[in-house]
Amino acid sequence: MNLLKVYRLKFKTESVNSNQIEDRVIHRLKPKQATFIFSPEADVVFVGGVGTLKTSSLIKRGMVLSEESPKNLGVIVRKTFVDLRDSTVRDFELETGIQVSKDTKEAILNNGSVIMFRHGDELPGLKNLNLGWFGIEQAEEFPDSTAWDMLQMRLRRKVKVRSAFMIANANGHNWIYQRFIEPEIKPLNTRVIEASTLEFLDIHPPDYFERLKKLPEKRYNRYVLNSHEETEGLVYDEFRESNHVIEPFSIPETWERGFVLDHGYRNPTAVLWYAIDYDGNVILYDEHYEKERPVSYHAEKIKLRHLNDGYADPSIFSKTQQRNGFVYSIADEYRDFGIGLRPAMRSDEFAAIARVNEFFKAGRIKVFKTLSNFREEIGLWSWKSVKPGYSNNLPEEPEDKDNHLMDDLKYLVQSRFPSATKLEPIPEYHSLDWFDKQKNYEHNIKEARSGTKVW
Repeated sequence: MNLLKVYRLKFKTESVNSNQIEDRVIHRLKPKQATFIFSPEADVVFVGGVGTLKTSSLIKRGMVLSEESPKNLGVIVRKTFVDLRDSTVRDFELETGIQVSKDTKEAILNNGSVIMFRHGDELPGLKNLNLGWFGIEQAEEFPDSTAWDMLQMRLRRKVKVRSAFMIANANGHNWIYQRFIEPEIKPLNTRVIEASTLEFLDIHPPDYFERLKKLPEKRYNRYVLNSHEETEGLVYDEFRESNHVIEPFSIPETWERGFVLDHGYRNPTAVLWYAIDYDGNVILYDEHYEKERPVSYHAEKIKLRHLNDGYADPSIFSKTQQRNGFVYSIADEYRDFGIGLRPAMRSDEFAAIARVNEFFKAGRIKVFKTLSNFREEIGLWSWKSVKPGYSNNLPEEPEDKDNHLMDDLKYLVQSRFPSATKLEPIPEYHSLDWFDKQKNYEHNIKEARSGTKVW
C-alpha cells in the first residue's frame, strides 16, 4: 500500500517534495502502530494503554483501505452517540482534514469511497450494508462480541482487501481477551497487537509519565501497563486469574464436597460444585451450564457427579407450579428425579458480595482452570453504569445478567461461611507460618483420633 497516497490530503498545502513527505510519515509511525495500519490479515486487534495512538491508527487503517479501493464503503463504530460525535468524528477530521457531514454522518473521499460513522444503537439498522471494512473504537465498551459478529456478516463488498479491525483498552478477561488474547492458537487470518504506554513515552511531553505514575495502582496497571488482570466496575473485583485460577487436581475423598444450583430455563441452569479443605479454603472444581432444558435433564447431569444433595436458590422452593390439581415447586420436581435440595442462605446482596470479595482477597477461593463459564461470568459481571446526567450518588446495583454462577458463589459462601469473622490469608507454601499451621493441624488430628488432649 502507498503511504504517500494515504496522506496526500493531509499534506496537500505544504510546499515540500514527495520524498520529504514520505520520510515524515514513516518517521511518525511507531512500529506497532504501523503493524496495525498495514497488517495484511483480515482481522486486526490493537489493545493498548493510553497514549499508544490507537485512535490515530484506526483512522489511518480505514483511510488506507478506502484509498486503495475506489468506491469502497467502510464504517467506524463507537458504543455511544456522544463519544462518537465528540471524540471519534472530531479525531477523524483533525487526522484527515476531511469533514464529516452532520446530517448523514459520512465522509466522502475523492475516489468515491465513503466512510460512515455509527454508534451502538444504530447497528441493528445496518443489516443491508455491503461493507468493505469496519473498525470499532474502544471495543471494550461493548459488553460482548455481538457488534463485531454482526458487522462481520456485512463484509461482502468486492474490494482488494476486506477487513475487520478494532482498538481497545485492556479490561480484564472480557470478550476481547477470551477471543483474541487468551487462546494460544489465535483465530485464522488474525493479527493481535498489544502495547503499553511506556513504549510510546518518547512522543509525549516529559511530564506526562510523571502524571501517570500518580494514578491508583489498579488504574495504572490497566491503562498504562495494559494489564488484563485489572477491570473497573466488576462486582467481584478482588478476583485475579493469576491468583485464583489453578490447574485441576484430584480432590481428596475426605474433603467436604457439595454443589449449589441456580435454576433457569431461558437463562441457563447453573450448577457449581465445590470442595472445602481442612483449613476452610474453597475449591471450585466443576460446573454445569445449559439453558432451555427440562429439570430431568439437569438432574441426570448432577447425578453424573455422584452428589445428589446440594444447596439451591431459595426462590425455587416456592410452590408456583401446578399439575393434575397438585401445586408443587421446582425443588419438588428435582426431588422427584432424585436430587435433594435445601434452600441456600440469602442475605443482603451487598453484604454477600463483600463477603465473597473478602474470600478472594484472602486467597481462600481457588477455581479450576476448566471452569470456562465461571471464568467468563466473573470477568463480565459488573455494576450498572450511571447514565450521563444522573447523580453519581445513586445506589450501586449489579447488572442482572452474566451472574448465574456468580449467584451460586454467593449462596455457597453465605450458607457455608455465615460468620463475618476476619479471614486470614493462606500462608506462603513452605514459609514459617505454613509450617506452624501444619504443625497445629497435625496436633489437632492426633488429638481427635486419640480422644484425649495432647500436651
